[in-house]
Amino acid sequence: MIVTAVNPGYCKTELRRHLPFVMRTFDRIMEALLARTSEEGSRQLLWAAIGGVGREFELRGGYVSKADLQEVSDYALSEEGTLVQTRLWVRDMVSPSQEMLTKCYFTRMNLSKSCRVLSRSLRATSAKS
Repeated sequence: MIVTAVNPGYCKTELRRHLPFVMRTFDRIMEALLARTSEEGSRQLLWAAIGGVGREFELRGGYVSKADLQEVSDYALSEEGTLVQTRLWVRDMVSPSQEMLTKCYFTRMNLSKSCRVLSRSLRATSAKS
C-alpha cells in the first residue's frame, strides 16, 4: 500500500460549529484572516490524485501541500520515525481472515460458499468481543 499524505490547509468549514462560544468567536476571526474555502482545500486532494502530470512516480508516498510535493520531514526519516511507521503499518495490519474476506469482496467472489462461511465466522467473532 502506498499512501500519499495531503494537507488541505486551514479551511473554513462547519467542523468546528460545536465549539464553545468564546473559542468559536476566536476561530471565526482566525478563519476570516487565514483560512481557505473548503473548495480551495479540496483542490489539494485533486492535485495529489490527478494533477501531478509527469510527476506520478514522485507523488507516490509523498506529502502534498500548496499544490506541490513537499520535502519529507526529518522526523519521518529518523530512526524514531521509522519505528512509528512500522508500528502503524505493520503491527496494525489486518488479520489473515479479514484479508481473505477483502479478497473475496474485491474479486466478486463474495457469493461463493467459502466467502459466506468466512463472513459469518468473522461476524460471530466480532460479536463475542
